Amino acid sequence: MEAAFLHIPSAPVTRPIFEWSGMLDRRLTLSWTLINSPAALGGAADRLPRTGGHPAAQSTAISAALDWGERPLAEGGACWQATLDLTGDGTSNDRPQPREGVVRKATVNALAIGIGA
Repeated sequence: MEAAFLHIPSAPVTRPIFEWSGMLDRRLTLSWTLINSPAALGGAADRLPRTGGHPAAQSTAISAALDWGERPLAEGGACWQATLDLTGDGTSNDRPQPREGVVRKATVNALAIGIGA
């Protein structure tokens, strides 16, 4: 993973990380962080487990997560490539439903986590 983050020194990774579930269940767990060295990557990784869990609804609002995730990207200013990495373990069962044809300001990478797989 370190090699991917540090592959292009002239285009370092800068990222926030947030957790989400239902329409109103989201929180920023890591504010904008410049990852331009092994030490910076290690520091960001060390902070994540200390954020602790939080109670969340038993719902999944994929569209709301995408919409909310674009906010920090807009606040981050110009960048080489804006990307939202989305991970989920449920179908979208909370409004608004994901919509086909919605133009996103960012590339969306998604990973579905199967339950009992």
